[in-house]
Amino acid sequence: MEKLTPEQTQEIENLMETWGAWVYSGRLEKREVSMLGQLMARVNPQKYQNRPMCDDDTGLLIDEIMQEIKIESEPAFEFLVNYYVYLASNTQVAIRYYRKTDKSGKRPCLRTYYYVANRVLDEYRLKIHKRFNQLKSLQKTG
Repeated sequence: MEKLTPEQTQEIENLMETWGAWVYSGRLEKREVSMLGQLMARVNPQKYQNRPMCDDDTGLLIDEIMQEIKIESEPAFEFLVNYYVYLASNTQVAIRYYRKTDKSGKRPCLRTYYYVANRVLDEYRLKIHKRFNQLKSLQKTG
């Protein structure tokens, strides 16, 4: 199975964390490009305001990738949104993901949840990395 290098993993992790802050800030719903929007953001700061955010172009690019993931797997999409946007712990998101995808009805041990969380994160970090690089190269040529 193909894997990311530690440097690539950290790069995608940083990218997704900044995307999560961007989404949480509300910029996905209303792009704050006007002076009035920027002024209102200063007057009414949002929770987690110190989280570094990506720019709008990068945020929209990652959101496009996330919409593809949502079509492919709604539980994985929810896992990633809860993890990166709402800063839920590995365990919290893994339990939700496991309950949505496992049909056995068994209650696994905590180690299983950690395994599920790491597997999902590794799988989708790789997909996001590949797709992000594809889209970035298309932007440069287009």
